[in-house]
Amino acid sequence: MSRSFLTLRARWGALFTGAMLTLLALSPAPAWATHTVRVSDPFEITDALDEAARSNDPVIIELADGVYQLRATLQVRSAGVSLRSASGDPRKVIIEGDRMAEDALIGNLIWVGASDFTLSGITLRRAGNHLVQVAGELDVNRVVLENCVLQDSYQQMVKVSRDEGSRPDSYSDDGRIEGCEFSYTAGIAPQYYVGGIDAHGARRWVVRNNVFRDIASPKGEIAEYAIHFWDASSDTLVEHNTIIDCDRGIGFGLHGRPHSGGIIRRNLVLHADNGDPFADTGISLIDAGGAVVQGNKIFLAHEYPWAIELREPLTRNVLVIDNIANRPIQTSPGQGHRLVDNRADRSVPIPEQWLKR
Repeated sequence: MSRSFLTLRARWGALFTGAMLTLLALSPAPAWATHTVRVSDPFEITDALDEAARSNDPVIIELADGVYQLRATLQVRSAGVSLRSASGDPRKVIIEGDRMAEDALIGNLIWVGASDFTLSGITLRRAGNHLVQVAGELDVNRVVLENCVLQDSYQQMVKVSRDEGSRPDSYSDDGRIEGCEFSYTAGIAPQYYVGGIDAHGARRWVVRNNVFRDIASPKGEIAEYAIHFWDASSDTLVEHNTIIDCDRGIGFGLHGRPHSGGIIRRNLVLHADNGDPFADTGISLIDAGGAVVQGNKIFLAHEYPWAIELREPLTRNVLVIDNIANRPIQTSPGQGHRLVDNRADRSVPIPEQWLKR
């Protein structure tokens, strides 16, 4: 083998090695770089979050069993943070504010200002505003809530916010809320401006296998939805959720604040004739074009006339297929709707097992 060939091969090898080192230096930290911090009081959670913000390293903050009474909002300011219970049992790890009231000292329990945040196996309860707020105005993406219990917020339990004035092109993308329970433990909310999940500017979020109970207004006006994506949200997937005794079930869009695309499928919405003063519809599309509503079951024991509503002219090209309900479907003046193989009228019986619950 000639010396010139060996020299050329050595040069190419050095160039390749240098290029690979450069690529590695520019690549994001791999998953194995994440480290775990174990905590047992709220001050240690705050310290771990502050250290993550300083180092900008991904971290798992693992909470021992116990009740964590907050003195201030937990702020997530760096990417790749996970808050997890050590036991995996949300009933054993509780993060709480001081009270569910407008003048509470703790407004939000957790404020998420960075992407790739995960909350897993934890109960959140008693907040003056939201249990979790995701700052979509900061392009916070890939937020995950799984196997959590969310209770008793004075406003919406999970909020995805947006600033269309100063940051109109900022959104929150690809979030997931799965296997969680949302409820008001008194059987009704403290006021009307409450909801389960309320998302502005959220794109491609998935809401799956959750249970929502008693998100209902006691007086004044109707409560927000158990699940609501609107205000420039798009392509939301809402599936296999159970919604019990909530004023409104699932909503895409609102007047002048549209939702585009998305699928609402195989959800169960139940509402007893329990005296809730503002009991309303199961599924509502308002200025929500291109959605699919498929295979849902809706049983209303109160007197609201519609199980599924398609409202406003921008609600166009909607497919409503294979749904079963004991109230009819209201269609909008929009164009291109297809209603296929639905059974939606008062002749549909309420399930006997529900009447016995």
